[in-house]
Amino acid sequence: MQKDASLADDHALQKHVISHSIGYLPLMLFITPLTSIWWSAITDHNGSLQLSITRFLADPTESLRWYSLPSHDIGVAFAKWIFFEAILYTVLPGRVCAGQPTPSGHNLPYTVNGLSFLICSVISFLLAAALGWTELSFIAKNWRDVILAANMFAWLLTGLAFVKGRMAPSYKYDTRGNDSYISDIWRGIELHPRFGAAWDLKIFHNGRWTMTALAMIDISFAALQLEINGYITYTMICVMLLRNLFIINFFVNEEWQVPLYHQCPTNILI
Repeated sequence: MQKDASLADDHALQKHVISHSIGYLPLMLFITPLTSIWWSAITDHNGSLQLSITRFLADPTESLRWYSLPSHDIGVAFAKWIFFEAILYTVLPGRVCAGQPTPSGHNLPYTVNGLSFLICSVISFLLAAALGWTELSFIAKNWRDVILAANMFAWLLTGLAFVKGRMAPSYKYDTRGNDSYISDIWRGIELHPRFGAAWDLKIFHNGRWTMTALAMIDISFAALQLEINGYITYTMICVMLLRNLFIINFFVNEEWQVPLYHQCPTNILI
């Protein structure tokens, strides 16, 4: 009887895992077409999501183009920038603080260097433009390819996080694996994926280069607006001020943010 009950429980658990996996799969696959819907709304329909969705439903194949690769030049530039940001994250000094204890009892150290990371990143971007290595409007002018590069990088990084979590977790008792690969990819496996003792994959991607990228994107679109119109609109100035206020506040209060990184497993895809 106990054996039959155990088999029934295993069967019920398997059905539960399969049902969740079936639910996660379309969400994963729809992320990329969703990008095309937002893009079309902004560029073709004056911000109307309704018209963009209508167009998508009429011709879904249009969204398949967003599964393509970025141009070679943009892909290389994006890879170089990520590599440069990784170097900054590694070498910039900062006060070391400890997060909350993990479920398995580890007290992980974090280097609070976010504000200096932001300053160095933005200054590097401005300096590269001043030296003629790039244009301030480079991101805005190549926005579609930049999104494609970021999308491709997100898929690659999600795969890396999945393989690492399955094969070489940093702290094996701080993982949340399932019997479904799809579920693990969607929900994440590791709470604190790290390379070595302190190079935190989650901090770098969620709390470093993506945050500074917001500031650089605003600068780039403001520069493009200046090139086209000869002036920067008050709306753009307002957006830049408010967004950068948020970014600076995030980094100034970074030590307060550290406990939040302990709340959920790493899922780079979303």
